[in-house]
Order: sequence, then structure tokens, then C-alpha cells
Amino acid sequence: MAINPDATIIPDKAEVWLALESTVSNISSKIPSSATATAATLSGLGWSFCGLIDDAKGIPLDPAVEVKPYDAFGHPQFRVKLRKGTLKTGFTLLENNSVTSTVVLPGSAANKIGIPSDVQVYVLYRFVDDDTTRVWVSLRPAPIELTAHGGIVDGELAFAEMMVHHTSDANNDVFQVVGGSGGGVGGYTSGSTA
Repeated sequence: MAINPDATIIPDKAEVWLALESTVSNISSKIPSSATATAATLSGLGWSFCGLIDDAKGIPLDPAVEVKPYDAFGHPQFRVKLRKGTLKTGFTLLENNSVTSTVVLPGSAANKIGIPSDVQVYVLYRFVDDDTTRVWVSLRPAPIELTAHGGIVDGELAFAEMMVHHTSDANNDVFQVVGGSGGGVGGYTSGSTA
């Protein structure tokens, strides 16, 4: 088996863009044609830039699946099936701006702070590795949860940790990938065995 270091992903930069579910009638019309689309182009498509995110925490992926073992014929786990797969992604916001205020304790007006509530979003992640830029656009709206907040601490940077609870489309797909050399996480495409 050949080893190909060029197939690895070591991001140098990442961006998070959001679109509230209420502003999206057809997500395919909001998918950029190029991963290197300008900020103006993404804004024109209806995406809102979140600003600075914590680069040390990045954009973690949290996949989960229910493992169902079947015991029979005197054998434990003679078969095992996986079902009810889920995927969550996250990011840590470092800015308090007009975009982040729509998902971080949104209130009834711009000058209000509210309690956590059900806010549904589409998310666009863009990340760069050397000369390769990739964009992931979520295909379905998903609730975004504030999982932690740094609060107001003298001399400390405020932050808001966000978790997106993704739902899949009819094909069990979560993201549309734009750019890069071939699809999914780590460059693997569906069915890849490498």
C-alpha cells in the first residue's frame, strides 16, 4: 500500500458561516460554485460570517452510532449491527457581533439577552490546507446549542462554545463538499478503503 502524505489534511485556517433556517428556502442555491469564493460572494448567497473562532479548538466532529449486538447459537455477538448514527460538529466563537448574537443566547430584540432556545441553522465550514481549500455546506437545518460560555471575567477573553446537532437528508448525507481533491473527511470518498 502506497503512502501519500499529500492526501492528509492539516488545516492552516478555518472559517464558520451561518444561515438561519428561516432565511433558506433551497439550500442548493446557497452552495458556492467554488471553495475559494470571496466573502462578498458568500454574503451574496445569504451566508453570515461568524468572525474569529478559536483556532486551537478548531471544528471538532463528534460522530456516534448505536451498536446492537445479537447473541444466539451459543455465541455472544454472533452478529453486530450499527444503527441510529449521529453527527455533531462544533466551534468556539470569540466575537460578539450581529451574527453570533443570533445563536448565542438570542433575545427578543437586538438589545436583549435570552435563555437558550431552539435556533435552527445551516452551517458552511471553509478550511484551507496549503493551496487546497475545502467547503462543507450542511444540507439540512440543524439545532445549534450553546454548550459553554466563558462569561464576563476580568482580563479574560470571552468565548461561546457551540454544538451543531446535524440531521441527514434522504440519502443519509450531512454535508455537500466543494473543492479539494476528493470528498469527505481526510480526503476519503464514499467507499474508499485506503
